[in-house]
Amino acid sequence: MYSHQWFCRDTFQAPVNLLHPIDAQFATLLHNPPDADLAKDSFCLGDVIKFDAVLSVPQGYLNYFWDMGDGNTLNMTANSHNYTYTKSGVFTIKLVVTDTLGCVDSIQRNIYVDEKGYASFSILDDTLCVGEPLFLRDSLVGLTDHFTWNFGDGSNPIYDIHNPVYTYADGQTYTVTLTAEYRVCPDRVHRKMYMFMITPRFIWARIPVYAQV
Repeated sequence: MYSHQWFCRDTFQAPVNLLHPIDAQFATLLHNPPDADLAKDSFCLGDVIKFDAVLSVPQGYLNYFWDMGDGNTLNMTANSHNYTYTKSGVFTIKLVVTDTLGCVDSIQRNIYVDEKGYASFSILDDTLCVGEPLFLRDSLVGLTDHFTWNFGDGSNPIYDIHNPVYTYADGQTYTVTLTAEYRVCPDRVHRKMYMFMITPRFIWARIPVYAQV
């Protein structure tokens, strides 16, 4: 301490220990088998999504306030929950965590929910003779990256061809498969078609023979 002509002054320093650091964190995971607990940020419409904030600091009692980005909010003390969106789109998820001292931290990130892939096709005639062409018409909707036709006869698949025409070499039952790879959500559809081996029938006829005169 020292004095001045008009006043006295003193200084004191002491360390401050912050015992409650707080850091909001969360991950989005696919809850559906077979890829359960797979962390990702793109999902299919109808997927059960696990929102996991177990990495938030400090461990122990925290209050979790979730804004799901679709107009719904959740307030809970559990550090994870499952949620399913009812529409597709890009959603901004915000998590606000509050500890017992009232300290607050937040984090937000986007996830993408895509429409389910829809692959369908029709067969003009599912019962054909060998050598007759098979006419297929697909009904692919949404944005497909690629799609594949498999005709079930051991031949090479056909890629990215709409409404193909195919001819089988042997008579039996085949399963035609259309597989569509969408941006997020794949789909696959099967149709059976039937090929019959038709054996030509010989018709015997008596042809009259006229004697020449």
